Amino acid sequence: MDGVRLSVVDVETNAVMGTPIDYTNKTPASSLIHFGKLSKIHYRNGAALSPAAGGVYSYKNPSPAMPVIVSSNGNSNIEAIKRYFCSEGAAQMIAADFGVSFETLTGGKYKLLLEPIAYYTFHGQLIATTAHERKYGSM
Repeated sequence: MDGVRLSVVDVETNAVMGTPIDYTNKTPASSLIHFGKLSKIHYRNGAALSPAAGGVYSYKNPSPAMPVIVSSNGNSNIEAIKRYFCSEGAAQMIAADFGVSFETLTGGKYKLLLEPIAYYTFHGQLIATTAHERKYGSM
């Protein structure tokens, strides 16, 4: 299982707008272990890496489905991922999900930060981590 954590970032200040959203084509268990909705920018700015306690894991299933983001057999295609997220349809979906107009999102003030998410089982528990969280986590 794979997905992407998407953050909308102010080009001038590098501040993250709102809360990042996890997109996946799958339906992960709501009880999985995760680290909240923090981006690499949050961690770079000093946010601590700690498992989210309780609560339901939130995600969105994009329409149309995304291309493969994380693959153990080399089936990820960066060009297909770029085409998908740079398309007008994806930009409209992202704008709606973040509660901003399409014109605001695409007007040049913001950029998108995409972080791959892997969903995997560790010691019998389903876990979701971005590449950054997995690299710096204690698992």
